[in-house]
Amino acid sequence: MPRIFDNIKEQLDEALRNTLAASVTLDTSVGYFNIRGWSALADAIDALPEGSPKVRLIIGMAERPDQELRQRLRVLGGDRPMDLQTADRLRSTVMQDLRSQLMWGVPTASDEATIRQLRRQLAEGDISVKLHLSHSLHGKLYLCHRDDHDNPRTGYVGSSNLTFSGLVKQGELNVDVLDHDATEKLRKWFEDRWKDQFSVDVTDLLIELLDGSWASEVPLDPYLVYLKMAYHLSREARDGLLEYGLPESMASQLLDYQAAAVKVATRILLRRGGVMIGDVVGLGKTIVATAIARLMQEDHGTETLIVCPKNLVPMWEGYAAEYRLVGKVMSLSMVTRNLPDLRRHRVVVIDESHNLRTDTRQDYKALLDYIERNDSKVVLLTATPYNKDYLDVANQLGLFVGNDENLGLQPDRAIAVAGLDEFLRKCDGRPQTLGAFRKSGEAEDWRRLMSLFLVRRTRRFIRENYAAQDDDGRDYLTFADGSRFYFPDRIAKTVAHDIEDDDASAKMVDDTTFDTIDSLLLPRYSLWDYIDGGLDPEDAEKPVLDDLERASGNLIGVTRTMLYKRLSSCPASYLLSLQRHLIRNRIALDAFRRGLALPIGHYGDASLIDEDPDYGLPDGVYPPADDIDAWENAAGSAYDALVHKRSKAVRWLRAGFFSEQFADDLRTDIEAIQGLLVRYGEWRQKDDTKLDALEELIRATHGDEKVLVFTEYRDTAEYVAESLEARGITSIASVSGSSDDPTVLARKFSPISNKTIGGLPRGQDEIRVLVATDVLSEGQNLQDGHVVVNFDLPWAIIKIIQRAGRVDRVGQQSPEVLLYSFLPAEDVNKVIRLRQRIRQRLEENAVVFGSDEAFFGDDGEKKVIEDLYSGKAALDDWEGDGEDVDWASMAFEIWRAATEGNPTLAASVEGLPDVVYSTKSRTEGPEDGVIVHVQTSLGFDALAFTNTEGESVMLSPYEALKMAACTSEEPAIERLYEHHELVAQAVTGPLQAPAVLLEGALTGVRKHCWNRLSGYKDKYLDTLFDNDRLDAALDALYRRPLREAATQMLANALSERTPDELGNLIVMLHEEDRLCVDVSDLEEDDLRIVCSLGLKSKR
Repeated sequence: MPRIFDNIKEQLDEALRNTLAASVTLDTSVGYFNIRGWSALADAIDALPEGSPKVRLIIGMAERPDQELRQRLRVLGGDRPMDLQTADRLRSTVMQDLRSQLMWGVPTASDEATIRQLRRQLAEGDISVKLHLSHSLHGKLYLCHRDDHDNPRTGYVGSSNLTFSGLVKQGELNVDVLDHDATEKLRKWFEDRWKDQFSVDVTDLLIELLDGSWASEVPLDPYLVYLKMAYHLSREARDGLLEYGLPESMASQLLDYQAAAVKVATRILLRRGGVMIGDVVGLGKTIVATAIARLMQEDHGTETLIVCPKNLVPMWEGYAAEYRLVGKVMSLSMVTRNLPDLRRHRVVVIDESHNLRTDTRQDYKALLDYIERNDSKVVLLTATPYNKDYLDVANQLGLFVGNDENLGLQPDRAIAVAGLDEFLRKCDGRPQTLGAFRKSGEAEDWRRLMSLFLVRRTRRFIRENYAAQDDDGRDYLTFADGSRFYFPDRIAKTVAHDIEDDDASAKMVDDTTFDTIDSLLLPRYSLWDYIDGGLDPEDAEKPVLDDLERASGNLIGVTRTMLYKRLSSCPASYLLSLQRHLIRNRIALDAFRRGLALPIGHYGDASLIDEDPDYGLPDGVYPPADDIDAWENAAGSAYDALVHKRSKAVRWLRAGFFSEQFADDLRTDIEAIQGLLVRYGEWRQKDDTKLDALEELIRATHGDEKVLVFTEYRDTAEYVAESLEARGITSIASVSGSSDDPTVLARKFSPISNKTIGGLPRGQDEIRVLVATDVLSEGQNLQDGHVVVNFDLPWAIIKIIQRAGRVDRVGQQSPEVLLYSFLPAEDVNKVIRLRQRIRQRLEENAVVFGSDEAFFGDDGEKKVIEDLYSGKAALDDWEGDGEDVDWASMAFEIWRAATEGNPTLAASVEGLPDVVYSTKSRTEGPEDGVIVHVQTSLGFDALAFTNTEGESVMLSPYEALKMAACTSEEPAIERLYEHHELVAQAVTGPLQAPAVLLEGALTGVRKHCWNRLSGYKDKYLDTLFDNDRLDAALDALYRRPLREAATQMLANALSERTPDELGNLIVMLHEEDRLCVDVSDLEEDDLRIVCSLGLKSKR
């Protein structure tokens, strides 16, 4: 009786090995061959007597089962006859399947040994392999030949393929065949198929395949693994450059890097519904966004809504007219009023999108509603994606990414810190959503998230990767028409000025000043603390009290911060701030003493901290510091003026709401501030040494050139401009956020670079000197000038970059951009000490009262200031290193630089299979280990580093590429002994991410269709379809994303059709399989290992 081998009670692999121990050769025919499964027989084959070949192997299933079924069910019927062309195609298919096998799973040392053993056996002639292509061959035969006349053969026939599962795992059924006649028939059966004309020898092809795999004995160059990483990480950029062209009307207007941004950003826009253009200032985000809108208009027939700050509306209207954009330009301040009734625009461009970093703003809510209602695609423009907090960028992305939308990646760093269970609890079990990322404060998580949506390059990156050099060594870019743009050199220069010890400005920065500011009680900024509850509020007073309660907390901190920062800006502005505080305190005290209603600003006076003109002296002229009577009279006059003006910025509370302590604390602050003003004495601009130095710079150093002066504050800008004009400087103006139209002043200062929007306004004179707040540091073209002066240093380093970027832009004709900063003549350390003292006070203040502001005053500021004043400032470096560039652009430039003009290298890297690895000498970093690069079935890349202790951390692409970087001369060295185990540690550790298919995460058109129809189902019983059909369609709508074509149809139907008609359309689309995408294959987001690179220290 034959024995049964089911791999439960009896193991086939064990029986085969025992039989082979007494055999001389093996003939086997199987449907499928698994290379790793060869380990079950490899040693037994080596033990066979010498001969050629020891094993003959036929692989019989060239077609997959679904292909075979399709062939059987052909409409025309019958089997297709085999021919050479078909045989060649089937051979390629099988070899590709075998190649794919080696890219599955995690590599192990034992698998590597098996594959190398198989390769040796093939090369030495021990094994010969053929593909049987005449027809599908399902039979599984293992026929062992013995040197025994009485028992020449033992056969095994059944269900087991030559795979690890087939030989070892349960679920198989095989029997042995010992009968002489039966085994002879099996021998003849095998011989017939071995000799078939369409049994093709693939032994050499299999050797070649193994030599190209991760298990090859010839080590792969580290440089090729490095380029393979770059190739995969640059996929978004490569695909965008290949898939998209440029709008014909603008192709000649774009530089190469701008054209690349248009193509890559358009691909992201169409794939993900939105994109953020985050190039640093001066690189042309406006022209890039215009080209994207124009490309969408030409290719998809879209209309564009452009939303921007009020001062940029004329500029955008000029661009829209110049490039014939169909759409509308709207000020951000008007969206709340105008968007509810605005017709559909399928593309929305939002300039300076960081202004929408708070999702509680009414303009934000209006924009979000419009975008969701119209399923618009969104282009965000900002040079500062991260402003104060990562929630800033989350809220910007939230305009087109639903909070519960499955992103396909999760905040791994935050998960590692909190622990998986705790983090899942925080994010309601949905770790791969924007809502989950909102729970992360880890920079790396946000960089990884932004890699999906962000196109960002720095000036240095453009120079290094796109610029050519002329004979003089100057970097330039070339427009399509052949004209050149030369990068100007940014040069930091010093403006020295003297400050005497008895100067009023010197007194303003001594210990008395700091101690006094620290001691201020600032009761008007904590009004809730003084409410004693003795009165019942009237209707008009209730919302005021509610606001005061909500605002209690950090207004004192904000106010004290403002005083410190003004102190570092300009003595005149600082004194004006003290005078305003003094008069407002006296107004409040006077009203309290007379039992009159107290003036209260909105949200507890937050809007009235300093520059508000409604809350001070009507003429802005303050009494002498030591004239107490004059100040008291002025307070009474100011109060009467407030009552008479009835400003909407001021609300009122009866004095009876406040305790006596409020009056006491007002008196304390009045005395302290009055004391400071008396101590400083009268400030006269003619004694201002800083102003003297600026006048000299404008008159003598740059007497016939345009000069752009920046300051943080409107008061300082007005003081500087008025003082210089009083000194005889002509063609001068100041501009701030309160200016009626800053763009008009920008055009007057820089008419040539603003020719797109009309240049110099008709009938107006050109400006030579423009004193501006940072309202002009965003979104304006001012490159007719090349001289920038920092009258004060901002507290955010990005503002220095933005200031320089107003003139260092495409179109700048000067070979140099000069950035001046003021320095006390005797010592830069005086500035540094002042900044550090103020910074210390700001940080202490933030701890006590709370603050969400990050100050430019950290430990690195000393070097920044020293570099500014020594002329060594490398402003390009301040824009950020390679990590500040979006990963796809960075990786693409690595790939392009290596392969441009070298198609052989490109083809070699592109042809590398997954799982390949190499090892290079470690030149930096603290420890040996392995970089592991994986990709999910959703197409997301992830990288990790595992050290030799088995500790794994996630890496950003920047970190991984920096660690992996090497040249083509880098030799491969022997791998770490535990290389494969470390790869497994990374894959089963931080790189492992559960798939999440978010049912019910409704956004955009899906959300509006669901909401409109889910409550109307009962009405459809008598229409063309029944409830069951509608239920099925709505279920699909609930569970799966819409197809693009369906999105467009339904977006129009929502505004044009009745619920009955909309329901009919959805049912029709569903039943024709045109409603939703098929996501069944995405429910398990398996990882595949792209490559790994070992880092090993030199012994």
